[in-house]
Amino acid sequence: MLPAPVRERLELREGDRLVLIVQPDGTMRLASLRHQAEHVQGLYAHLAPGVDLAGELIQERREEANRE
Repeated sequence: MLPAPVRERLELREGDRLVLIVQPDGTMRLASLRHQAEHVQGLYAHLAPGVDLAGELIQERREEANRE
């Protein structure tokens, strides 16, 4: 169990999953899986500025499912 100040700092909600990241220098970083996903999305945002690629993919899948 993490202390309340740590949970608040990480903006954790009940049920959130955590990721422990070991840095090349051996230090460790604790982050929420949600935060890591947002970070990774940001890394590739320059490839399609202003476009929600994940949203488009989800929409395409929904349309395919409706056609079936």
